[in-house]
Amino acid sequence: SINLNVGSSHSHATAGGDVFLRSGSAYGSESVGGTIFLQSGKSESSASGGVVIDSHEALSSGQSGDISISTGDAKHSGSIHLHTGLSSEEKAGSIVLNTGLSETSPGGAVSLLSGSTSSDRGGDINLLSGHGASRGGSIKLIAGSDSSASDDVKTGGDVSVTGGNSKNGDGGFVHIIGGSTESGNGGNIAFSSGHSKSFSSGSVQISSGKELHR
Repeated sequence: SINLNVGSSHSHATAGGDVFLRSGSAYGSESVGGTIFLQSGKSESSASGGVVIDSHEALSSGQSGDISISTGDAKHSGSIHLHTGLSSEEKAGSIVLNTGLSETSPGGAVSLLSGSTSSDRGGDINLLSGHGASRGGSIKLIAGSDSSASDDVKTGGDVSVTGGNSKNGDGGFVHIIGGSTESGNGGNIAFSSGHSKSFSSGSVQISSGKELHR
């Protein structure tokens, strides 16, 4: 193994030493700066090694460290790609985004924000499931359940789908469209409210917006 350790700090309000890994710069015409590779070891008969990027836990009442992955500013900034490897026989690997649990406060949020612009349209967010020879993959939006063990009345999480607001133009549309087919039946659209064992079932409400006059 190779261990890189920097100095620790034991005095008040001081930070431990930093570790910088920086590749070489390029200054020639059409030259490209150096790349940093983090790659685990391969295995011929078992699993290859993992790559772990982890901030340390806070030992007292402080906050644990952040992990930031970002590309540099440029005329055309770089992209961030997260993808798992191909699988020749078994199920391909998954990508899991999971926030931390909290004992007394709300759990951590997961935010997907596309880029804004002052002169053109904002960036899109595309959620696409995989294609399949027998059936395509599904996309499920499921709000969290009430996990309280008490008999007090609690509420499950909401799912809200809202078109964008506009100050001077038209508001954004919400399109719900069943899938098309060449030889079978087209996809269905089903709206249903939730069941209840002891109270009334939920309602289904469809209404247009109000016209607001100044």
